[in-house]
Amino acid sequence: VLDFVLGVARLVMGGWTIDLACRDCDSLEADLGRRDYTVNAIALPLPSDGQSPDALVDPTGGLTHLGRRELVAVSEANLLADPLRLLRGIRLACSLDFALEPTSRGWIERHANRLAGVAGERVLAELEKLAAAPEGHRGLQACQAMGLLKPWGADPLAQASLQQLSEPN
Repeated sequence: VLDFVLGVARLVMGGWTIDLACRDCDSLEADLGRRDYTVNAIALPLPSDGQSPDALVDPTGGLTHLGRRELVAVSEANLLADPLRLLRGIRLACSLDFALEPTSRGWIERHANRLAGVAGERVLAELEKLAAAPEGHRGLQACQAMGLLKPWGADPLAQASLQQLSEPN
């Protein structure tokens, strides 16, 4: 259980992570429209009558973006609703080996300073996940280049050290 009050739980099984959540809006589509990235805005409604689920609900085009291996923000406002989502976008792109869609990248760069308003523990946890990703060093480079780490006093000269991780031995 991730949040008992909001009715959110996570199921991890066989390399898959599935989040289960109660709807928080008047409709499933509206609820999905509040997500951070389109690949996180796909749902399989579970009928209450015990019947088999119908079909995936994908109001933001997440399945298309999955097929293109592209990370696309649902909206600028959604990223700003929780500025940790700016950093999470970099981590998701690196973890999934997806390209970050240019408009989404622009929003992340434009609002990088908003990350300073997020609790340090949350930022650290996201950075630890990013650093552990197979291409995490590239994500850290992107964070540095986009100014996401500047509010946290990141050393601007660290970019050169991160670059060394990308170079062949």
